[in-house]
Amino acid sequence: MLPLAFKPAPAVFGTIGETFNNTKFRGKAASAAIGLNAEDVSKVLEEIIAINKQTPFTGAFAFRYVKGTKALLGFTKFPLSCILEMDGVEANISRNFYQTVWDRLEALNIPYTLHWGKINFNLNAQRARKMYGDEIVDKWKTCRRQLLDEPTRKVFTNDFMERCGLANH
Repeated sequence: MLPLAFKPAPAVFGTIGETFNNTKFRGKAASAAIGLNAEDVSKVLEEIIAINKQTPFTGAFAFRYVKGTKALLGFTKFPLSCILEMDGVEANISRNFYQTVWDRLEALNIPYTLHWGKINFNLNAQRARKMYGDEIVDKWKTCRRQLLDEPTRKVFTNDFMERCGLANH
């Protein structure tokens, strides 16, 4: 339905502020994003198109390429990272689509990360370790333990951190 309401935008290259602006969409939106190695983008796009033929998604995709980060749990961990934005309507059908994409990438052993601040309901300790590796997660937890004493760690711990296996009391 998007083509009925909006004309395709021309390809744009620039900074985030030059390429993304305020949206015209209102209402309950669902926004998920995954970090990919730029080398895997073509294969991932083919898979998403195939998935979309079987599992509807009411939304749009955007691809952003960014330099990778050296942050231990940085979601743009690949040397040249591509962020695949999947923005749509907040509904079970969208969440089913997201889950199908994540499951397919895992079945194909295509490494990816989930955006920490967007929809990531499937993120848990096992997935965090698969995405970043045991050594990195353990190092992050060690740094957290060295930086924060036990009472402070309790203050900066929540259910999400517990679920992701990142809380160390």
